[in-house]
Amino acid sequence: MRMCSLQEAESGFSDLVRYVHESGSRVALIRDDKAMAILMSAEELESLEETLAVLSEASALSEIIEARHAIKADDLIPSAEVILGQKPRLPS
Repeated sequence: MRMCSLQEAESGFSDLVRYVHESGSRVALIRDDKAMAILMSAEELESLEETLAVLSEASALSEIIEARHAIKADDLIPSAEVILGQKPRLPS
């Protein structure tokens, strides 16, 4: 993450906004060696908010955990079966 003093940010704010928008990176705005704020693109903020919304839903989180366990156990349905609408075969 790029670091920038508040004074630098003030004088080059338009450049920082362009940088975070184009690169998708974040910029920490620093005062007295401490991050006071983080500048990020609107797209990244939207993505973080969506992730938080999903993770705050207990059912969605349990489905994610269940899917991770299935991946580790190699208990997966081939994508061709899903795409073609075939009945998944049961593990033996």
